[in-house]
Amino acid sequence: MMDLLTKIYSNLIEICNDFIEDWVKIGMPAKTKVQAENGGEPMGVQCTFCEKEAVNVSLGNLLSYPFVRDGLVKKTLALKGGYYDFIEGTFKLWSLQFELSPSLSVKDVSTILHWKL
Repeated sequence: MMDLLTKIYSNLIEICNDFIEDWVKIGMPAKTKVQAENGGEPMGVQCTFCEKEAVNVSLGNLLSYPFVRDGLVKKTLALKGGYYDFIEGTFKLWSLQFELSPSLSVKDVSTILHWKL
């Protein structure tokens, strides 16, 4: 019986680790942006910037859901990002800046990118 429980526990730990690892990978674009724009700052400052930018990445990921995009277009939904600074005891809230661009044809894209069709 103990071997079975140990095996179940090990499997649960592996599943949790996989989930956390995948979740942390979602924030990699935030890390890359912060390092590019603020690489000379102290690590603590970079971490704060990265935490805030990870919120922006999450807001951007929400746009992958059609019902979210639809709600934003119809103005029946607004997305807000938030950051709680527990040291200062402050909460910052910001809105997702969302706008539609006109549709582009393949010819328009090729012109923009200087491709020859």
